Amino acid sequence: MAIQKFIPLAALKEGMVFDAPLYNKKKECVLPQYHMIYKTYLLEWEIDRSEGVWTHGKPITKAEDYTPSLPGYMDIELRQLLQHYYDSLAILSVQYTNLKSLDLGQIQKVASFWATYVKNNNNAYMLLKIIRYSVPKAEYNYIHPLDVMLLSIGIYTKYDPSYTTVSLMQVAMGALLFDVGMFLLPEELLTANTLSPEQRRQIERHTVLGYQFLVDDLKVPNIFAISSLEHHERPDGSGYPRALQHDRLHPNSMIVALADMASSQIRLRSFKSSREPAEILKDFLDSTMPVFIDQFKQHISAFVAFVTVYPVTSIVELTTGEVAIVVQANEENSRRPVVMPILDAKQKPIVMGEILYLTEEANEHIMISKMYTKEMFDSLPNLEIPLCLGHDVVL
Repeated sequence: MAIQKFIPLAALKEGMVFDAPLYNKKKECVLPQYHMIYKTYLLEWEIDRSEGVWTHGKPITKAEDYTPSLPGYMDIELRQLLQHYYDSLAILSVQYTNLKSLDLGQIQKVASFWATYVKNNNNAYMLLKIIRYSVPKAEYNYIHPLDVMLLSIGIYTKYDPSYTTVSLMQVAMGALLFDVGMFLLPEELLTANTLSPEQRRQIERHTVLGYQFLVDDLKVPNIFAISSLEHHERPDGSGYPRALQHDRLHPNSMIVALADMASSQIRLRSFKSSREPAEILKDFLDSTMPVFIDQFKQHISAFVAFVTVYPVTSIVELTTGEVAIVVQANEENSRRPVVMPILDAKQKPIVMGEILYLTEEANEHIMISKMYTKEMFDSLPNLEIPLCLGHDVVL
């Protein structure tokens, strides 16, 4: 890693993006990599009497190297958690690059951080927010287990309200290891855009290969390994590899299965477009719930409770004509979440809108009139401020 260099506050400009995190003098992450500097961040750092920031990176100078995140202001907690997400992803990328030297202690390190965070802060909704605001620069096969882990522990907090750190760790470890069998398959299978029936059968073997590797080679406890074997099983017996039915499936495996199905739709991939959380929820209610049948109704209920009617980071239209992003769920009244306008009534961007608590008496006249799909969201006016490539900053 390059030596960290100091950048004075006066040299930072609205719109800059760096390829590495920015830190304050307390060595706290104030902005993760690949995230744009907003004017409000500069004001925040000025109020904190910061002389500048430290980084081991450099400004991004090519617009094609920048992938914009969702619009809206990110508070300091989210910014720091996003950096923990990237740190976790870096650990997993190293561990899964060579399974023969996989260090289970490093996997446990990642699981422990996130399980402890959720237990101490009781804020599972933040996990969906982290996934949606992250802009990881890594292969999807490394990103996917981390996303599934965050969704799994979020769903589990609703499935078992009396959860402990230990039970969260069991779910988290199972989720981080659930797809390890994919790394045991030939690379050409993983990169193929279309698959023959025989190739599809080979890919389906990843469940058995992964389980055998975890149990036989790594001596992983079954509670950590079972999700790798069962995450493609379905309670109605329609899954694989053993077409097991509800009474023979482990509850944790079905938590991971739900998270796997949801996560695969959130990220943009070469052969599949991303979807808004609300679209995923509707699909689950229409098609997934019948597959999970009555015996696993508690799992579906937990998923719905975690995602909620208006999922965090969903884009909605208000009766005021403004377009807003859902920044916080409301467990007591799911139809009245906390939102932040990102476009005014004339469809002009708002860099940092006022946080609106729709349950407050002053806002009782404001309702959500429309949910935005991915296509509707993409058709909105440009919500990002112009990218400043920062050529005048010398590092």
